[in-house]
Amino acid sequence: MKSMYRVGLLPALLTLMLVAHAGEATYGFKRTAKVGDELVMKINVELTIEDQQATIAGKSRSKVVKVESDGTIVEESKDEDLKFSVAGQEFPIPQEDAKKITYDPRGFVKEIEGDETEALDYRMSNLTLFVRPEKEVKVGESWTVEFKENAKTKIDGAKGEFKLEAIETVSGAECGKVTYKYAETSGSKPMSAEGTMWIRLKDGLMIKLNADGKNVPLEDEEHPNDLKFTMELE
Repeated sequence: MKSMYRVGLLPALLTLMLVAHAGEATYGFKRTAKVGDELVMKINVELTIEDQQATIAGKSRSKVVKVESDGTIVEESKDEDLKFSVAGQEFPIPQEDAKKITYDPRGFVKEIEGDETEALDYRMSNLTLFVRPEKEVKVGESWTVEFKENAKTKIDGAKGEFKLEAIETVSGAECGKVTYKYAETSGSKPMSAEGTMWIRLKDGLMIKLNADGKNVPLEDEEHPNDLKFTMELE
């Protein structure tokens, strides 16, 4: 009986040890890229204008144009095929020229280059930005980040909170499911966002996003909107 007990107990203990070890896996979401890498995301924005439901839909295309030894990445980014729909009518949105966006190794936007670049470009980028933790995290752990006021770009200060909720498969790839909250901490009409993003483990790219934004100035900073936005790998 004792030998049978031991034979049955050993596999059970090994299984528990493996499960415990798996639960201690950590993730840093390091961004890896090479020049020429492209990403196309479908985007959809739902908002209300003068009590009417409206949508903005299209694509966002980004291409890596430079990768530096310290992990800094420069991408060329532009929106394509944008359409504005309201009251059963659809209107094309004029396409703007591509902009170059420089990200530091953690994901903070260092610089946006392009015609008519303004503070709103930086603010909108930060609204849906994934910033990596300073050290690797386990499922269930959180981290916070600070977006400092910048006199050069005229952006307001903000704070972000991120939490790794689970590891899931999205579009055939293992991803970290990360919930986040973002809120500007200064400015006359601070905006905020809250939602979920999925970060691909193999390269640290966000390939899906669902979020709600509040006080978001799409065009007119004096009349911001509350909206829902989604982004998904094409």
